[in-house]
Amino acid sequence: VSQGQTTTLTAVVQNAGEGNARAFAFQFGITDGVTTRIADYTITQYLADIKSVVDFMLAKKHYEKVLLGGHSRGGQMSLLYAARDPRITLVLGIMPSHGPITGERREKWEQSGVSISNRDLPADRSQKREFRIPFTHVLDRDNYDAVSDVKKIHAPVVFVAGALDDLVPPEEVKQVFGQPQWWQVCR
Repeated sequence: VSQGQTTTLTAVVQNAGEGNARAFAFQFGITDGVTTRIADYTITQYLADIKSVVDFMLAKKHYEKVLLGGHSRGGQMSLLYAARDPRITLVLGIMPSHGPITGERREKWEQSGVSISNRDLPADRSQKREFRIPFTHVLDRDNYDAVSDVKKIHAPVVFVAGALDDLVPPEEVKQVFGQPQWWQVCR
């Protein structure tokens, strides 16, 4: 599951798929530079999409281990999904976003009915695309809590936090994880 950093994660997935393993990657439609159906940009839909991929994969062959991982929003989706599907045996959250939308940001979004997001495109990070995300996405997000859900995951979970990440700083990743047995900041 990738919400950005597509090239790097795709290489990791391809390498992980060598030998007897199989790896799948997909890009959420909001950032693929083509899709315009903003209605599909909800946690509920993403979780349904992940389930479809996992169901398809496991219908074709039995796998002893199923790793689900992602970056940013993809990391959040990995955590949320793993809490709901015991078939996931390993989870990787790379700087997973997690928090609810609150305060002034939420109030402005509710008043205007939309939030404008400018995202760089995976194929060319110098290009930006504007998205008008409806407030219904905030209401959908209110139904999910990664901090609570991570406690429901019965599989090993690895969190990766970037020391210089200003969107999902290490302190926020620690919030999701709780009190880690081991915590190392790499610079």
